[in-house]
Amino acid sequence: LRCPSSLSLRSPRRASSFTSALKQKTSKSTATVVADSLLITKEEGLELYEDMVLGRSFEDMCAQMYYRGKMFGFVHLYNGQEAVSTGFIKLLKKEDYVCSTYRDHVHALSKGVSSREVMSELFGKTTGCCRGQGGSIHMFSKEHNVLGGFAFIGEGIPVATGAAFTTKYRRKVLKEEDCDHVTLAFFGDGTCNNGQFLKQFVGHRDVASQGDF
Repeated sequence: LRCPSSLSLRSPRRASSFTSALKQKTSKSTATVVADSLLITKEEGLELYEDMVLGRSFEDMCAQMYYRGKMFGFVHLYNGQEAVSTGFIKLLKKEDYVCSTYRDHVHALSKGVSSREVMSELFGKTTGCCRGQGGSIHMFSKEHNVLGGFAFIGEGIPVATGAAFTTKYRRKVLKEEDCDHVTLAFFGDGTCNNGQFLKQFVGHRDVASQGDF
């Protein structure tokens, strides 16, 4: 079957007018969709970008200091993962909890711990967030509810579970209706075959069977 020449898209004039109309319609609809689905403002976007740049710049400086022999012990960097920290932690409130891993510098920065405190901790100074006693893999801040970095994979998961249970208990048992704190635990896929990870699901299942959750 052949289409009439007036309807054939092989016609240059027909194809050109059709393409331009399609582009015009697409551009209008795309602009409308973007405007309607905008999730963050320009100011919020700049804040997120600034946090990611801070994390990258901070870790680059840590690398320089470590290779020059200025930092001692282990230093585990977070380069290339800044968007993960920013994307999750910047959604939290100050009252919410964060349990990190041994790559915890940027998590602490995103949660609000000052770069001076984190860097001082890496140099073992008393002005650090753990008074110089935690070092690279044990960042902690009571003020910002950073519950620590942990040396072994999966080690922070039970701590995060306990923090989440505390919130649940305060809300359901102590009737603190405004207690809606969120607990965020960071871990990688290599952690998922460890007992600490699996035990939390078993524990929740047992408690749920008793009607407490």
